[in-house]
Amino acid sequence: MQAKLNYFNPRQNLLTKLFTAEYSLWFDMILPGLQSIETFIPLGGTSNHFRRKDLLELKGWDPFNVTEDCDLGIRIFKEKKKTAIIDSVTLEEANSDLGNWLRQRSRWIKGYIQTYLVAMRHPVSFFREHGIHALIFQLLVGGKTAFVFINPLLWLATISYFVFLRPSRFLL
Repeated sequence: MQAKLNYFNPRQNLLTKLFTAEYSLWFDMILPGLQSIETFIPLGGTSNHFRRKDLLELKGWDPFNVTEDCDLGIRIFKEKKKTAIIDSVTLEEANSDLGNWLRQRSRWIKGYIQTYLVAMRHPVSFFREHGIHALIFQLLVGGKTAFVFINPLLWLATISYFVFLRPSRFLL
């Protein structure tokens, strides 16, 4: 079971406001939506509750994955077990320092890449066995990490567009 997570300091600065918006979207909309279609749920780091025997069957946390929670959520689904989002909120402290946020976000991205690569060791059998759920995994875990690398190019294209746009076009 996964409780919803959010922050107790959402108004501290712009970074905590953005973090709160992201967590609200993730835990209040995306994860319950994934649960409603009975697909995998990439777990969040805190407020996870497991039956001990199920955790032992899954061989526990992956000690080498820095987002072991997300990895465990995928493994739970692949073993045909269910994850439920419970209607309880655990409040954490949102990171308010840009340097700390960058280190934390980098670790999350690294973990998502690792989780993706581990889950995709055998892509054909993964797609054969999980069908549409494998596609959802591609979009959610694979897409999330892909956009980290694509996003700077999109920002560069947007900035270039406005920098090199001829001023006369604004007058039309």
